[in-house]
Amino acid sequence: LYCNRALNLPHTQVEGLQEQLESTQGELSELQAAADLAGKRLARASKLIAALGDEAVRWKVRRG
Repeated sequence: LYCNRALNLPHTQVEGLQEQLESTQGELSELQAAADLAGKRLARASKLIAALGDEAVRWKVRRG
């Protein structure tokens, strides 16, 4: 009886750690996707800012 309890405790701990691992891996996946999206948005924003800067120069040239 003691052996069964002794074996079940580590088994229960392993199950808990497995659940924690799966949860953490899911969170990692979500964070990686969010970081990828943020990087893409940053790249698009940089292009937009550069284009607007060029447009501002054109307006200044036109106005004299």
